Amino acid sequence: MRDLSISYTRLASCAVDAGDSEAAGAFFQADLRIARQLLDLQPDSAGAAIDLAISLVQISDFDDDPTASRTEATALLARLQHEGRLNAQRAQLLVELQSGQRPVRSSGRLARWAAAARRLQRSRKRAGR
Repeated sequence: MRDLSISYTRLASCAVDAGDSEAAGAFFQADLRIARQLLDLQPDSAGAAIDLAISLVQISDFDDDPTASRTEATALLARLQHEGRLNAQRAQLLVELQSGQRPVRSSGRLARWAAAARRLQRSRKRAGR
């Protein structure tokens, strides 16, 4: 299932590159559903919790209100840090989320995701959704 989740993230990236914000959001939603299922199946798995947190951060750019997704991601990462199961890279993500900063985008692709999310939000507003 994790491979399928990763595939949805890659499809979302392709959709962003193609300028299809609607499809990108749908692929990120599919990834998020699978990440939640994986954590439900393996509640003690740090990897599953980190994957869900990352999915939540990714989808937050496509949410009308990103606060809920980022808050949930923060809680997951904080729990892992408290348990001593959070690596340095993910600890940096936690610091960024806790400070209220938009998580640092580590590549041009992630920056394009954010731009696609803004286009999707504008098109939703125009459509009255």
